[in-house]
Amino acid sequence: LDITFPEDYHKDLAGKKVVFHVKAKEIKCKELPKLDDDFAKDVSEYDTLKELKDSIKREITEQREQSAKYAVENELMEKVAANIECDIPDALIDEQCARFLEEFKQRLQSQGIPYDQ
Repeated sequence: LDITFPEDYHKDLAGKKVVFHVKAKEIKCKELPKLDDDFAKDVSEYDTLKELKDSIKREITEQREQSAKYAVENELMEKVAANIECDIPDALIDEQCARFLEEFKQRLQSQGIPYDQ
């Protein structure tokens, strides 16, 4: 290979021509397995490639349906939440604050940091 180093390369080599002699010792090629019934048996509990493909299609369909269902549910919940007005009882707020404070104290304690009120 005849190569010229770029001008912005290391100052001792910039712009200089160089010849590399390369010898390939080995060429490897990855062979993919045949997609047949034996493959299906090796990688799954199915006996035929058709059964494996059908199973994969079912799983993908179920995942898409579940994702669509969650998307609709989330959109509905956001719309409902946007239209709700309510008063939160002070006791509930106090309880949540106490819970947050206790969790914070425990994190400090687990890190060896004392909590001083």
